Amino acid sequence: MFKKFITTSNTVMNWQKHLNSTLSSTLSIQKFIGLALLLITYLLRPMYRFRYTGKENLQLAKSMGPLGAYSVAFLHEHLFGAGLGHITKRYSIMISASKDGEIATMVAKGFGFVPVRGSSSRGGLHAKNEMLLLLKSGVPAALTVDGPRGPRRLCKMGIINLAKNANIAIVPMACACKRQWVFHKSWDKFKLPKPFSTIVIHYGKPLLVDTKSSDDTIYAGKVIQGICEAEEQAQQSLRP
Repeated sequence: MFKKFITTSNTVMNWQKHLNSTLSSTLSIQKFIGLALLLITYLLRPMYRFRYTGKENLQLAKSMGPLGAYSVAFLHEHLFGAGLGHITKRYSIMISASKDGEIATMVAKGFGFVPVRGSSSRGGLHAKNEMLLLLKSGVPAALTVDGPRGPRRLCKMGIINLAKNANIAIVPMACACKRQWVFHKSWDKFKLPKPFSTIVIHYGKPLLVDTKSSDDTIYAGKVIQGICEAEEQAQQSLRP
């Protein structure tokens, strides 16, 4: 009986060592991938020309919220251009609590963003509370309204609830680029601008959510409408 106990204990210890070794190896790989992506992105950044329009709407949004906080709202398909165009800007962003999120978190920190871990399916309440505290302390947020898995171009209620609880304005934002790859098989039809192209980022008119509203769903439609209008403005700025 004693020998069986010793054998079982040794087996458990071996499995524990194997698990720790595997986790350590996984973390090392994630760290390597994260650093590689960060380096590649910083090398790519000078290859793009950025033009920003509607900046006055950002200033207006700052004046509407406590301590100058606001939330930028954009589509998941514009994530690359939006992220690259705001490097070193201190925005709080929500990143999945999954293992893949570790890589994104490392890249986000390298960009100067404030990552908040969580999603609608995992750690959502904690993430929303953390982001709410950041907004109330004056740190603006940047959220993909239809992420992380769609449906495409439909605004979820997360950003509406945050704006209502923090009493801040939502700024619809969109990117436009003439030369880009479009991944038609991805759920969001992700857009990847080609190097040496111009990316126009337009900020639309800020939207305030009525704190006394009993039907917040109408604001989801207004946010998408604002993003579509911002997208049209960005595309117009590209035309000669």
